[in-house]
Amino acid sequence: MNLFPWILLILLVLSVIVGVITVFVVKRTRRQGKTDDPDYRALFVLGICFLPMGLVLSITTENPGFYGIAAMGLVFLIVGIAHKDEWKE
Repeated sequence: MNLFPWILLILLVLSVIVGVITVFVVKRTRRQGKTDDPDYRALFVLGICFLPMGLVLSITTENPGFYGIAAMGLVFLIVGIAHKDEWKE
């Protein structure tokens, strides 16, 4: 018995449910005026941590999946540097 199509269907349904819940929560918080600006300095620090960690793990374990962590760190670094004037102290 092949379970692969069922697993894909379950993942699709769960992702749709999470997406719908996220939309409702975001709309409710915006309606109540509780929006906060992101802390770009924290994103920069996370980028400094994730980029080298992902590169080292991908090289030492020979697992290319860790390049995703490195890419996420690079994105965090770019976003943090792009919004340097909005850093929270």
